Amino acid sequence: MITASKKLKLLTLATKYGVEVENSFPGNIVISIATWDRHETKMIQLIEDLKGDPHIKNIIWDQGIVNIHYYEHALEDRNIINHWLRIFEKYSF
Repeated sequence: MITASKKLKLLTLATKYGVEVENSFPGNIVISIATWDRHETKMIQLIEDLKGDPHIKNIIWDQGIVNIHYYEHALEDRNIINHWLRIFEKYSF
């Protein structure tokens, strides 16, 4: 669903900012972000943008740990995934 170039870009960003998936199961993903404190304002804005998406149920963020609850069907829809990627691309960390 995600192109190879998008996967590479996401992997590069994840490595650069210390993003690690801590736990994942259908409808939920928990990630840690090692550099959150250097980008706290942008992180808060990004999370607020994601919270506005109708396919995301809830996001809980606490000092670098982000718990995202989403509707499972969203990962099957290329348009939804691309929309999420466009939200991420708005923020240059």
